[in-house]
Amino acid sequence: MTALAFNRIGLPALAAFVFLLVIVLPTVRLRRRHATWPVSTRAARTPLEWYVGAVLALSIVGYGVFFAGYALGELRRLSIRPPTGTLNWIGWTTALASVMFMAICQAQMGASWRIGIERSATPLVGHGIYGSVRHPIYTAWICLLLGIAIIRPSLWTAIGIAIVAAHLTVQARLEEKHLFATRGEPYRVYAARTGRFLPGIGRVRLTGMPRRARD
Repeated sequence: MTALAFNRIGLPALAAFVFLLVIVLPTVRLRRRHATWPVSTRAARTPLEWYVGAVLALSIVGYGVFFAGYALGELRRLSIRPPTGTLNWIGWTTALASVMFMAICQAQMGASWRIGIERSATPLVGHGIYGSVRHPIYTAWICLLLGIAIIRPSLWTAIGIAIVAAHLTVQARLEEKHLFATRGEPYRVYAARTGRFLPGIGRVRLTGMPRRARD
C-alpha cells in the first residue's frame, strides 16, 4: 500500500480515534465518576471568549471536512504535494504520540477537566505532567496538527496550525486570567513555577500578576 493510499484511509480513521479517545472517553469517565459534564456552563462569557471558542470549534469541523475530502480524492485541485515515505511516518508518529499524550493529560486532570472556562471552582491539578506545564493538552493539540501537516504538507495545513496555535494561546491566557481572579495565591504560586506550553517557558512572575489576583 502506498503512502497516499494509506493516508486516505488513515486520516479519517485518525479523526475518529481522536474523537473517541479525547472527547467521548473522558466525557463518559467524568460523568460516571463525578456525575458531571465537561462542557463549561459558565454564562458570563466575554465576546472574546465566545469568539475564541467558536474559532477552535470550527477548526475541528474544518479538519474533519479536510480529512473527508482527502479520503474521497477531491483535494487534487488544491495542489497538495504527495506524501513522501520517511516524512509520512514521522508525521504519523508525531500525531499518534500527541493523541496519547493528550489522553494522559486528560486522565491526570480527573474531575477538573473541562471544555471552556468553568464558572465553579474545580480542584487545581499540579501533579504529573501538570507539575511542569499548565496547558499540556494545548501543547498536544498543536503537535497533533503538526503531525498532520507533515503527513499532508500543504498551505491549508500550515494555515490550520497557525490559526489554532494563535487561538489556543489566547484561550490559555483567558483561562489563566480567570484562575488568577478566582483562585488567588495557590494559582499564582503554581503559575510562577510552571511553563505555559513547555516546561520552564512562560512562567509568570509573581510581581507581574493582575491587581485582582494580588488582592
